Amino acid sequence: MTQVNVEALKNKPAKGTTDRHYPAVDGMRGFAAIVATGLHFILEDPTFSPLNRSLRYATGLGWTSVDMFFCISGFLITQILLNTRSGSGYFKKFYIRRALRIIPLYYVFITFLFVILPIFGLHPAGEKQWTWPYFFTHTSNFLNWNNIGFGPKYSGHFWSLAFEEQFYLVWPILIYLCPSKVLAKLFPALLCATVFLRWFLTDVTGGNGLSIISLPFARADGLLLGSWIAFMVWKGWNVKLPSLTVQIVILSFCAAFIGAFTFELFGVSYYTRFWGGADLAIWMLTLTSMDAMLLIYCIAPPNPIQKFFSNRVFRWFGKYSYGLYVLHYTIMWVLLANADFLQLMKSIASYSPSLESLVYMTILYGLSIVAALISWNVVERPALKLKRFFSYDKPKSIKAEPTSVPIGQAQPIAVPALQEATT
Repeated sequence: MTQVNVEALKNKPAKGTTDRHYPAVDGMRGFAAIVATGLHFILEDPTFSPLNRSLRYATGLGWTSVDMFFCISGFLITQILLNTRSGSGYFKKFYIRRALRIIPLYYVFITFLFVILPIFGLHPAGEKQWTWPYFFTHTSNFLNWNNIGFGPKYSGHFWSLAFEEQFYLVWPILIYLCPSKVLAKLFPALLCATVFLRWFLTDVTGGNGLSIISLPFARADGLLLGSWIAFMVWKGWNVKLPSLTVQIVILSFCAAFIGAFTFELFGVSYYTRFWGGADLAIWMLTLTSMDAMLLIYCIAPPNPIQKFFSNRVFRWFGKYSYGLYVLHYTIMWVLLANADFLQLMKSIASYSPSLESLVYMTILYGLSIVAALISWNVVERPALKLKRFFSYDKPKSIKAEPTSVPIGQAQPIAVPALQEATT
């Protein structure tokens, strides 16, 4: 049988910094950002033009792209924590570095929305101005639990950022306190608990599925799966590319779920079918399992999926994904509140509804990209430069033993010791 020598795949010694990246993971993040923003940029088209119909189905699962973000964050953050928990200033360095990445742009935005604009008599938050404490304390994801939505429409997407901030607050403590043997059992236990709780809150308590999946303890699948992968790599276990059987099972489940969208054609909303009980509990895990599978491919030895996510376009969007995600929703609502813009869209629609959708998305993507570039250069990058004052101690590298793997069989993953999370 033909053999492949993977001597070159063994881990390189760590250089004591977290600046090394998996290009495909950056690309995976950029892909998620494109899909998430694209979902919001689909124009409400009463004529349901062919282009709009295609875009709606193409981005039908776009709302789950945040789970891809969660999976990536779980992997990168847990990898950092495991490699630095024996070093000095573990908590101080982690929390400050996370704050420098997340807080500057976030607080600039919500301060502008809830404080500065009202001073000048402008109230974009409207009747939901009272929700400001939730945003300043990173708890806006709990707003929907009370069936009042996600807060002002300009910041409704911030629930996912609050979700991640809560993870960043608690997870370092668990990683620090739990020995490796405990962690090995903790990941699957918490994953099972998340699925059970999601089912319990919907089927038993009759809770609203859309509000339940914004709760941190009921939508932790992606974060936990990503963290579990990081732990297995850190332990030096042979994390292998998913076998063909596993791939078929996962893809079959996902295909069945996507098939649920066809119920729309018969007048039965998939929301009615999906947002309850066992459907919600299982399908969320299935979709995040697919995200985890893609993540494994992205950190594995060279393969087609890794090559796909490593392309320069996705990686470019990955670099600016945070600013793009934070700002795109506001840009959309500002334009939709502009009478001249709406008249322009109406004029284009009278000529071609499909052209209207194309122009609408092009304008929104263009403005969002410009805003993200400004955000990066004016707010984000200057803050990130301060990380050099809080560098991690040199991590210990785990070296993979050189071996030979038959072509066609699962190959063990060999990865660098650390990569800094950028979202």
